[in-house]
Amino acid sequence: MPCLRKCFLRCAQLKPHMRLVSILVLFLLSCNNSGDKKVGADSTRHQKKERATSHTNKGRPLEENVQTLNFYYIQWACECANWVTESDKKMAGDTGSLSELTVFVEPADPSLALPDTIGYQGDVVQFTGQFYKGKTYYEGYVKGEQDVDKARVFRYTNYKIIESHHHNVVEALKSYEKN
Repeated sequence: MPCLRKCFLRCAQLKPHMRLVSILVLFLLSCNNSGDKKVGADSTRHQKKERATSHTNKGRPLEENVQTLNFYYIQWACECANWVTESDKKMAGDTGSLSELTVFVEPADPSLALPDTIGYQGDVVQFTGQFYKGKTYYEGYVKGEQDVDKARVFRYTNYKIIESHHHNVVEALKSYEKN
C-alpha cells in the first residue's frame, strides 16, 4: 500500500485531466486480484481463516469427579466463555470478576449439542459431566479475529434445560418488527 500512496502523491502533481486518468489506472491496477493472490490486510485475515484448524481436546485429562451443575448463560459481546455456576455468579457479585469464572461447555458426543433455542441471556441448563484439567478451549473452537482467553471447559454427557429465554427474545423481535 505505501507504493500506491506514492503514486497518488505523484498524480497530484499532474495536470487535472492526466491526474484523473492516472488515478483511474491506479485504481484498476489495485483492484486486479488474479487467482488466489490477495492484496491488503484483509487478505491476511482470510488466509489465516483458511489455514485455521479447530481446537481438539482429545487426550486431555478430565478431573475424576463427575458433577451435576446448573450453569447460567451470560451474554458477552465476544466469543468468550459464557457459562457460569450459580455459586460463582453469586461469588462474583458486583466485583467485575465474573468473566474470570465463566466456563465453556462441550458435549461429549455431537448428538448432545445444545439446541439453537439455548444461548440467550439468563438461560439455565443443568449439565452432568466433568471439567478438563487446566484451562483450554472447547472441542472444535476455531480462533477468530478476537483474542479469546482460555477458560475451564465442562465436558457434559447429559443436560436438562431448566430455563430458556428464547421465547422472550422471539416475542421482543416480533414486537420490534410491528413498530
